[in-house]
Amino acid sequence: MFPLRTDLLYAGAMPDPTPEPQHRPPRYLDAVAFARGRARVRLGELAEVLAVDAETADAFLSCLQAEGVIGPRTLSGWWPVLPAPEPAAPATLAVAALEAAVERLQRAVEAARQRAEAAQRRALVAERRVTELESRPRTLTAGDERLTTLKRLLARELHPDQPGSPAERSLREALFKRLWPKLEAL
Repeated sequence: MFPLRTDLLYAGAMPDPTPEPQHRPPRYLDAVAFARGRARVRLGELAEVLAVDAETADAFLSCLQAEGVIGPRTLSGWWPVLPAPEPAAPATLAVAALEAAVERLQRAVEAARQRAEAAQRRALVAERRVTELESRPRTLTAGDERLTTLKRLLARELHPDQPGSPAERSLREALFKRLWPKLEAL
């Protein structure tokens, strides 16, 4: 096997001595095009068609094999040409784009689910706190105690069930009906 000359492998790697296309040295892409048009390739055949020496043809065959254009050499000295990969169809590209969109949506759904669970935990903590505050006995302030005392006093004095004359009762009843809803609102 000959040493690999990387300066001859790809288009533009080797300086072009003449600007005329018919005298240009063979390029790697020419070797790829030649191989794609055949079922199998041989070193001597490639060297002859591209008009290169055996060393350059061997370097091209090594690169063709590394890139998956040809398979490994058989015992007969031929390299089988592998089928060219199918170009990506527009439908395939659309499916890939849709799959990517589905993945993004799944990540968004998972993030929303986690936020909802966190909000639910906060709501449960707040509900427990409200229940705890409601269950505590309410302490009356000085103003609340005075209002309660006033309501009791007025209820005792103005309630229509207190003993007295019928005229007094009707007067108490009218006053009680008029004042009591206002006291309850306070």
